[in-house]
Amino acid sequence: MTNLIQLRKFCGAGSAAGWGRIDDSAVVKVYETLTGVKVEGKPHALNKESVLRSLPPEWPTDPINDIISLTQKSSKTLVVLDDDPTGTQTVHDIDVLTEWRIESLVAQFRKKPKCFFILTNSRAISSEKASALITEICRNLSAASKTVENTDYTVVLRGDSTLRGETEFAKDASFGYKSSNLREWVEEKTSGRIPASSIASISIQLLRKGGPGAVCELLCSLKKGSTCIVNAASERDMAVFAAGMIQAELKGKSFLCRSAASFVSARVGIIPKAPLLPSDLRISRKVEELLLQRGHALKQIEVSVDKIALKSVEEREEEINHTAEVADVYIKSGKDTLIMTSRQLVVGKTASESLEINFKVSSALVEIVRRISTRPRYILAKGGITSSDLATKALGAKQAKVVGQAMAGVPLWQLGPESRHPGVPYIVFPENGGYAVGAFNVYNLEGVEAVVAAAEEQDSPAILQVPITVHFDHGSVKQELLEILELGFDSLMVDGSHLPFEENVAYTKYISVLAHSKKLMVEAELGRLSGTEDDLTVEDYEARLTDVNQAHELIDATGIDALAVCVGNVHGKYPASGPNLRLDLLKDLYDLCLRKGVYLVLHGASGLSKDIIEECIKLGVRKFNVNTEVRRAYMDSLANTQKDLVHVMQSAKEAMKAVVAEDATLWLSWESTLTTPTVKSPVQSLVCSHFSLLLRYTADILYIGTTFVDLVEYFHELSAVALRVLRYISVISSSQIKSALFLRQQIHSCS
Repeated sequence: MTNLIQLRKFCGAGSAAGWGRIDDSAVVKVYETLTGVKVEGKPHALNKESVLRSLPPEWPTDPINDIISLTQKSSKTLVVLDDDPTGTQTVHDIDVLTEWRIESLVAQFRKKPKCFFILTNSRAISSEKASALITEICRNLSAASKTVENTDYTVVLRGDSTLRGETEFAKDASFGYKSSNLREWVEEKTSGRIPASSIASISIQLLRKGGPGAVCELLCSLKKGSTCIVNAASERDMAVFAAGMIQAELKGKSFLCRSAASFVSARVGIIPKAPLLPSDLRISRKVEELLLQRGHALKQIEVSVDKIALKSVEEREEEINHTAEVADVYIKSGKDTLIMTSRQLVVGKTASESLEINFKVSSALVEIVRRISTRPRYILAKGGITSSDLATKALGAKQAKVVGQAMAGVPLWQLGPESRHPGVPYIVFPENGGYAVGAFNVYNLEGVEAVVAAAEEQDSPAILQVPITVHFDHGSVKQELLEILELGFDSLMVDGSHLPFEENVAYTKYISVLAHSKKLMVEAELGRLSGTEDDLTVEDYEARLTDVNQAHELIDATGIDALAVCVGNVHGKYPASGPNLRLDLLKDLYDLCLRKGVYLVLHGASGLSKDIIEECIKLGVRKFNVNTEVRRAYMDSLANTQKDLVHVMQSAKEAMKAVVAEDATLWLSWESTLTTPTVKSPVQSLVCSHFSLLLRYTADILYIGTTFVDLVEYFHELSAVALRVLRYISVISSSQIKSALFLRQQIHSCS
C-alpha cells in the first residue's frame, strides 16, 4: 500500500524553479503551525516577510548533493504524470512523452533516465475520465517496467499549485476550491474520502531542526495508506523533505506524491541553470541579424469564442478557416503572428458546461494551427489545456525534450522528430501570474539615458527591440488635445478628473471618438489625486476616490483603453504616516476593468513599498507612473561636488538610473525571488516583446517610460541609429513638438 504525500511550499504567491520558481510547488500550510488559529473561509492576510522571519533558521546544509548521491544508489526512475505542459517549468534535459503506449514506455525505460514526464492533459476531462486515464497509464507503466530488466519507478502526480486562495484562480469555473486549510482542501478534493482529521503533517520545525533524517523517521512511522501534508517555506525545505523521502524509499517504503512543479526538480536533484540563449537552440545568427535590421510588427488575429463555442457548425468552420488562412499569409511574409481568443469570458452554468466550452475553444485553436502549412520559427502557447492540445493534436508531437527555460518559470521544449515541425522551439507560457510596467517621468537628456541604461542592464524586454511612441499626458485642455490629434501622436491621456462627472464623461467621449478614429490609444482618469505635480497642486479636500459605478458608466460611454484611478494614491510625496491605499476598492475596479478589457493605471507610484506594488499588480494594475523618485534622485546627485558639467550630467544619470533599475526589477519580476539571472536571455524578447519604450511629450517636459503590458500591436521600432540621434535631444518644448515628430519620422526612415 502506498502513502499519499501532499506538498506545498509557502512563499508569497508561490514559486517556480529556474531562476525564480514562480507559481509552484504543491501543498503546504503554515497558518496553524505559526499562529495556533484554525483558518476557515477567507484567511486574514499575512505579511510574507514577517511570517518568514518568524520561522526557525533553514537546515544548515544544502541536501542537493546528497539527493544526487541517493538517486544514483536507487535505480528508481521518477515518472511525472503532468496534467499540462507548464509542469516542466523547473527542469531541463528531460524527455516528455505525449502518449503512453507500452512500447513507447519500454523505449523510455531502456534509456535508464532519472526522470521523464508523461503529458496526460487530464485537466481537460472530467474527474471520472481522468481517474480512468491515470489507471490506464499506471497499468502500462507496470507492464513496460516488467519488460525492461532491472527497472523500477516511482510516480509523482503534478498539478496546479494551491497557493492561489487570494486570487481569481481559486474561483476557476472548472478547477476552483473553497478550503484554505490544507487538510480541509484534501478532504474537499477527495469528496470526504480522506477526512481532514486523519491527515498527518510534516512541520516546518521538523524540516529545519531535524533535517532529512527526521523526515525519514516520520515517514517510516506512517501507516500504509496514510495521507500527509508537508509544510515548506523555501527551496531548501523542499530539498530536505525530498532527501528524507528518498531515504525512506531505500528502506522499502513507497509514496505517491501530488505536487506542483518545483518538487520534481528537488526530488531528482536537478541543479537550476540559466535561461536559454538563441545560440543554445542553434538559431541562425543571420536570421537574428535580419530581424534586428528590418524590424517587424506583431500581427494580431482575434478568434470569436462566441462563434467557435456557441454558434452553428457552419459559423464555427468559417471562423476557423478564415483565421488559419490569414495566419498563414502573415507567417509566410515573416511576421510574428498572435492568434488570440476574444477577451470576454464565457462560462457555463456548471463546471462540466465550462469544461465543454473550454474543449470547443481548445479544439478550434488546434484545428487553426493544424491548417497553417508554413513552418514557424518558434511556437509560443499560453495556458495548460491549450498548450497540451496544440503540441499533441495540432503539431503531432509524441515526444519532446525539455531543453530548459526561456525565462523563469517558462519551459522551452524542442519538438520530437515525428512532429510536423521537428526541432522547432515550443514555449509554454503559464496562464496565471501578472506583472506591471512603469512610466518614468524625466525632464532632460540625462533622464532619458538613465531609463534606457537601467532597462538594458535589467534585461527588460522593453529595451531589446526598443520601439517608441509619442504619448500626450494629462490632456486637460480640449484645444491642446485637438491639436495633438493632428500632429501624429500615438496615444494620449484625456484628463477630465477636475470636472464634474457628467462633464468628464462628455469630454472624454468627445476626444476618445476622435482619437480612436486616428488609431490612438486613450487613457482617461476618474477620481482626483491630491498632491503636487509640475507645480500643479490639488489639496486634500479636493481629492476624491474613484467610484466603481461611475467607472462602469465612463468605460461604457467612452470606449477608453486604460483607466487611471484614485484609491488613495497621491501625486508627489506621501505623508510621514505612509500610503493608505484602498486595496478593496482597487480589487472592485480590477474586476470591472477585467470584464471590460480596460487596463488599470496607477499614478503616484513614487514612495509605494514593494509589498504594496506587488499587491497592486495582483489586483490588476498594469502601468505605474513614477516622477518624484526620479526627480529626487536627480536633485540629490547635484549635492555632490563635481569637477565639470559632464561629471554633473553623468552623476545625475547614474542616480536616476539606480531608481529606474530598482523599480523595473520589482515590476517586471515581482513573482520571482529577489535574485536575478546572471545570464541574460534574448529569448525573453520573444516571450515578452509586447512591452515597449514610451516617449511622452507634455508641454515643456520630455517623459520616458514603458507602455501598457499586453499591448498586442507594436507602435514603431527604434534602431541603434535612432538611439544615437536621440542622444542629441535635450528638452523638447511644446513649440518644438512638430519638429520632434518630424525627427521621429526621419529616425524610422533611417532605421
